[in-house]
Amino acid sequence: MKGWEDKTVREVRSYVGLRFLMGLQSKRDQREWWSTDPLMSSSVFAKTMTMTMTALHFVDNEGEHPAEDRLWKLRPVLDVLESTYRSVFVPNKNVTVDEILWAFKGRHHALQYNPSKRARRGLKVYKLCSSDGPEAGYTAAFKIYMEQDRGVFPSSMKAVTDLLEKADLLNKGYQLQTDNWYTSPTLFHYLQARKTSAVGTVHLNRRGMPSDLQARFPVQQDRNDQPSVGG
Repeated sequence: MKGWEDKTVREVRSYVGLRFLMGLQSKRDQREWWSTDPLMSSSVFAKTMTMTMTALHFVDNEGEHPAEDRLWKLRPVLDVLESTYRSVFVPNKNVTVDEILWAFKGRHHALQYNPSKRARRGLKVYKLCSSDGPEAGYTAAFKIYMEQDRGVFPSSMKAVTDLLEKADLLNKGYQLQTDNWYTSPTLFHYLQARKTSAVGTVHLNRRGMPSDLQARFPVQQDRNDQPSVGG
């Protein structure tokens, strides 16, 4: 790669800090943060770095990498983030799992489009977050969806169990809150066996749902409401 040069730890930290600042402001193009136009300029960017990093690499492209790991180029960064989350943040008793889209304009086979999400187009990410108290919304673990969730359990269940294992929250008396895509008898029985209670909205016609539960909520089912169940 032409123009390639190693970056120092200080430069990388400065770049990460600037990326956080970008999230607090809105501009049409990344170069506008370095603009000299008085109406557009943000002096802290030019004072911190003279140019942007257009192609950050964290691993050697010529080295050996696991064939099944589709995120190997980012694996060192993801490993650091995950270990840091576990070491600095322990969520309260109540946690929740949901998915978001990380906005991404490049090319990738795992790109998703969802008009109901703020980003609409990007990478789907499962997140395990604290759901109440002053730390509500803080992330304890995350998982980027790479279309590799096929296995013994449904992908919705695997997303939940993987996140709880990453955050090391199983067998500790936590309570999980889920929406109807994740909620299932199979998941709740599994969590109960791992000393984790759960509550969530459900689709009454989901496979494995008790027939007596459907009989108890005929009105809600007709109105497309979503009753809650706990385990």
